[in-house]
Amino acid sequence: MSTCEIPVAPAIHPAVLRRHSPMAFEPGAEISDDALDTILDAGRLAPSAGNSQPWAFVVGRRGDAVHARIVRHLAGSSARWAPDASA
Repeated sequence: MSTCEIPVAPAIHPAVLRRHSPMAFEPGAEISDDALDTILDAGRLAPSAGNSQPWAFVVGRRGDAVHARIVRHLAGSSARWAPDASA
């Protein structure tokens, strides 16, 4: 292949195409226990950069002490929008 040719990308999985990265959360919205379990399970199964599994997660729900502690440690760019997340 010459340096001017661009390879054709393989098909992109529909889940990747539907991916959404929010910059705001609905302050009154709540995530269900089932949805949170699904998200955490997907994270648990994700590979790490250094293959240092198993993963560990700290989960706080908006309004509890764990959430408040996590929010205090957010980077400035995330602190503007992430505190409204329900978990």
